[in-house]
Amino acid sequence: MLFSSVGDDMERLNKTLGRSGMRDMTKPSPCFYFLSDSALYSEEQQFASSLQGRLNAAFAEVCNAVELADSHNLEDLEWLAYWAGTFREAKEQGCDVLGSIVNAKDNQEPIVGSEQEDELSSFVHRLEGLVRDVEYFKKLVDLCPAS
Repeated sequence: MLFSSVGDDMERLNKTLGRSGMRDMTKPSPCFYFLSDSALYSEEQQFASSLQGRLNAAFAEVCNAVELADSHNLEDLEWLAYWAGTFREAKEQGCDVLGSIVNAKDNQEPIVGSEQEDELSSFVHRLEGLVRDVEYFKKLVDLCPAS
């Protein structure tokens, strides 16, 4: 799981959203002297915006799957109900991450630091993987009676 509790969520997310000091501790190689710190920061922000766009798209698909599951009776189909539970959990985690990104933007903080890009990227990738299953889930849920 990406986050474990509400208190941990905010603490870890603040760390995730803060700008990493790693670049300040290292010296650039001669071939990269032409890149200014602001250009690197801009690239980080573009990457973070790209991740946020991908996260928004995947989150919307997961929300649609949850709405569909909520509109059907899945009680007797344990495996399908379990799948719906997985989508609900992904929706909660995606909501937490997106909310934290919005809070960071409101506070004019960087969305991610270079150290935490991997964790956010991994979360987005896992969510996108789950979204690939949404089409099959929808087809199976459509076979179930509506509640």
